[in-house]
Amino acid sequence: MRNLLIYFCFLYSCLVSGQSTLEGKITNGGGEALEFAVVFLEGSQWAASTDQYGNYQISGITPGVYRIKVTHTAYQSVFDTLTFSDQNMVKHFIMPVFMYELMSIQIIANKLNQNNPFRYTLLDKDKIPNKNTGVDIPALLQNTPSLLVTSDAGNGIGYSSLSIRGSDQTRINVNINGVPVNDAESQNVFWVNMPDLSSSTQSVQIQRGIGASTNGPGAFGGSVLLDTKTIHQNPFLTLAGSLGSFMSSKGNLVLGTGLMNDRYYVEGRYSHILSDGFIDRAKSKLSGIYLAAGSVTQKSSLRFQIISGKEITYQAWNGVPESKVFGTQNDLQQHYNRNLGTLYKSQLDSSNLFSSDRRYNYYTYENQVDNYRQTQSQVSYNRELNKNLSFQATGFYTFGSGYFEQFRFDDTLEDYGFTGVTDTSGNEVLSGNLARRRWLRNHFYGILADVKGEINQDHQWQAGIFASNYDGNHFGEIVKTWFETNSPIWNKYYNSKGQKKDVSGYARYTGKMGNVFSLYGDVQLRKVDYSIQGLLDDRRIADIQKKYLFFNPKAGMTIQVSKQNNIMFSWAVANREPARSDFTDHIGLNSDPKPERMYNYELAFRHKGKSANIQTGLYFMDYRNQLVLNGNLNDVGAPLRINVPKSYRLGWESEAEYHLHKHWTVLGNLTLSQNRILNFEEVIYDYTNGFEVLVHPLGNTPISYSPAVMGSLEILYSLNKEMSIAWTGKYVSKQYLDNTGKSDRTIPAFHVHSLRASYVLKPKFCKELTFHLLIQNLFNRIYVNSGYTYSYIFGQPVRENFYFPQAGIHGFGGFEVKF
Repeated sequence: MRNLLIYFCFLYSCLVSGQSTLEGKITNGGGEALEFAVVFLEGSQWAASTDQYGNYQISGITPGVYRIKVTHTAYQSVFDTLTFSDQNMVKHFIMPVFMYELMSIQIIANKLNQNNPFRYTLLDKDKIPNKNTGVDIPALLQNTPSLLVTSDAGNGIGYSSLSIRGSDQTRINVNINGVPVNDAESQNVFWVNMPDLSSSTQSVQIQRGIGASTNGPGAFGGSVLLDTKTIHQNPFLTLAGSLGSFMSSKGNLVLGTGLMNDRYYVEGRYSHILSDGFIDRAKSKLSGIYLAAGSVTQKSSLRFQIISGKEITYQAWNGVPESKVFGTQNDLQQHYNRNLGTLYKSQLDSSNLFSSDRRYNYYTYENQVDNYRQTQSQVSYNRELNKNLSFQATGFYTFGSGYFEQFRFDDTLEDYGFTGVTDTSGNEVLSGNLARRRWLRNHFYGILADVKGEINQDHQWQAGIFASNYDGNHFGEIVKTWFETNSPIWNKYYNSKGQKKDVSGYARYTGKMGNVFSLYGDVQLRKVDYSIQGLLDDRRIADIQKKYLFFNPKAGMTIQVSKQNNIMFSWAVANREPARSDFTDHIGLNSDPKPERMYNYELAFRHKGKSANIQTGLYFMDYRNQLVLNGNLNDVGAPLRINVPKSYRLGWESEAEYHLHKHWTVLGNLTLSQNRILNFEEVIYDYTNGFEVLVHPLGNTPISYSPAVMGSLEILYSLNKEMSIAWTGKYVSKQYLDNTGKSDRTIPAFHVHSLRASYVLKPKFCKELTFHLLIQNLFNRIYVNSGYTYSYIFGQPVRENFYFPQAGIHGFGGFEVKF
């Protein structure tokens, strides 16, 4: 019996010694584990299916050469050839989406690719840094070329904005899945109304210059295209949280069903963000909801999406006096003396000014808040009609409603249209302290449709239409008084309506001439009807009706010098209508603003190699009747603008990414520019003997808020896939607060540094656990990145500068758990 047992053991060992095991993990392109994928060794009996973590194992494989096939119902099959000996083997597979890759049939009118002759930067989800810290999207993009970010609260949470090549936020066309986000009247983008949008964003494309034809207001400095249309194959759940300086915190929950029955899906997110802000009392309380549901087949997709945001932010629009930021106590006293009775009307105003530091906030009323809710809805349908033709249509509706509340010291009631008001003793009340709310309630809805065709492999065309209508109701009401009256004064003291109809169409051709030349042609026709009617907030009666018709052609060429190098040239024209405030916030000289036009020329060299990617080139933006910022703000903190007949922006713009080593990557960009107004005339008001308008010719002057030098450098060290650390530095040169070019009206140059780190774990209880840390303004620089100015004459010239200081060293730390 013993000998028989020894014999069988010997026989088994002989059989096993020539066999091996194949194991590994199956994921999709997004790194998601794929359950129920099947791995075959063709022509054999060996096969295995993946578990819920995407893992598979095949044992007992005899030596030989086998063709491996990996299949899944929702993905293209993957093939490989492996040679087996008596050694075990680990092999991972990544499966490309087959019938459920929505992007393959999705059309976004103005999204560019590497063959188009325009300048852009593309960030996919994994390359959007710091997205789990709660800061707004402008702060996440601040290290991309020619882009500058501002923040009222000083820490990137709350009201923030961006500029590109010196062009302010109202000139940057922002869209989500092709649908315009810019407010139709102000042309601004209020990022605070879309809290934590980055957590639902799959990619961001930042275009500089005019770029391709857009839906909605034309781009005058650039475009930011946000894409939220990605479908997850498997169910998922993500929890994330972070804590930071100034009592900042963020928490979010993201979940999705994955594809149900290989067709249907539902995804959602809830986010909550709190911050006290760097500036005194500049608190933010933000919440955001994202919901998407749809169905996909091999040839089509239907998707419904909602992005809803609620914000309550304490106002920090007034900025900080220059003497408070950079001056002496004597400078502050002189500023106070000049503005006693105008800015500083009460004992509280005075004590607040002198007792505060550079975090000073002019406002002290406890409910001096901006309170607004906005909900954006989209329904989109994509269809591949045949292999050469695809179609998409999107209907959208955005509803917004909210107000900002203001305390007013000793306001005259007649200014609100109230006369004959008496107190409880029957005495007439002419003025008093009160609180008012200024409301905006608006509806923005429309449709866009695009069709994309392929004549052959080298020639493609695309065309689309866009139509929208905006209805905005602006009204104000008094909600509180600090005096008693016998008659109510709660009626609306102003009420006006704005309506804007926007219709456009475009056609585009792209084609290759052999293997060297690629051509691009694009034309757009856009018609805008805009009206403002009713009683404005200053109780002037408005009856403004404007009609515009714009023709916007574009053309370009790409020359493929070699496999890795190309040269691109483009020429484009854009026209743009004035915004609401250009009509309502000016009296006299500029009460009828003109539409503006830009001619944009781009010339660039691009290199894409194994270890280095480089883009460098020149741009020239030639304007007619450009509406430039004049350095002043209206009473809600929005910049005021004036037409200038001729102006230009000329610059050299470069960006590079270099992989020094498998652990080290260096990224950088640099922009050198000259931004000029030709024959600028300064308008100044003299109040010495009543009111007199003075005009001073100043010749060629710099354009306001347009730094001549901007640059960013990042050094990234990745120890492995689990741990990385990055240092970033950014430099911005001096900016002028207005268009006079005078040295006493500037934002000083600044350079700041940040450090971020992340560490990824894969414990048994979850798919992935990530810890992240961000330290901003690493060396605690004292700097400002925005401001405003105004000047007048009262016996002698008076100038007042105000700035928006940014936080010193501060940080965020947090986690993200994926299930």
